Amino acid sequence: MHASSGGSYEYTRDNFKVPTCWMVENDGCLPHFHSSVELTYVLDGEIKAISNGRTYFLKRGQLLLSPSYYVHNYMTESTSKSIVLVIPLDFVPMYSKSIENKSFAEFVCTDENPEESEILHCLERLLEMDKMQNMTVKGYIYTILGILTEKLGLSEKEPNRQNDLAKEILVYLQENFLSPLSLESVAEHFGYSKSRFSHIFNSFFGCGINQYISSLRCRKAASLLAEESMPLIDAALNSGFDSMRTFYRSFKAQFGITPSEYCKSYAKKYNAEPFPPIAETEDESPACIK
Repeated sequence: MHASSGGSYEYTRDNFKVPTCWMVENDGCLPHFHSSVELTYVLDGEIKAISNGRTYFLKRGQLLLSPSYYVHNYMTESTSKSIVLVIPLDFVPMYSKSIENKSFAEFVCTDENPEESEILHCLERLLEMDKMQNMTVKGYIYTILGILTEKLGLSEKEPNRQNDLAKEILVYLQENFLSPLSLESVAEHFGYSKSRFSHIFNSFFGCGINQYISSLRCRKAASLLAEESMPLIDAALNSGFDSMRTFYRSFKAQFGITPSEYCKSYAKKYNAEPFPPIAETEDESPACIK
């Protein structure tokens, strides 16, 4: 099952009691972090990944390991197909103890011959883990972690203020994105100038702060439209937008379809009741939310 990622701390993944593995096409998610270890193995195409402030372009046969509490996100600019594995640390206590004061020296593992990859074999078996016994799953997980430890190496863990700051920023934005926010106000909150904070944000998350806030609001609006069948203007208002024109433009940029198309698609997919009538185009909607 593919659990979508929002920004900030991904609480839902910390509720996982057992490893969760799924296949995804054209992977993309907002920056997030959690206590679990997350692995992404590219089967085809290319994924742009940012983890702990470093940018990687992952191609076929490459795996990115994101350790606990590393801020990470993925983007597919063309096409991609990958397997994602999330491993709760409580499920692998021996591993957790062995790296308690250590970190991986590298974070990208490359299979020169994916067809004979032991890691890929384990991941493919884990895709069927609902049908497996717990000990079988644990065996595959420890095999993967053992191979990665050998290939990537371990080093002494060092304090990382930059990653701590990134987590603080994501938590702050997640808690406040429904309120009026600007680059200036957020920069001031964290004690930086606008230009310095903009540079930090772009380099660590791979996008501008306005784009990120807009993404959070669009995902909130999509949830209100789909799960609560909320009228369009109410969904926009309750998602932090102050202009219907901005809402339409942002929603289309985020999902590639208009809010109207999104609602129709959701209703058709889940055989839901039709959503309340909404404006079909940006020009038919009121310019401002009153």
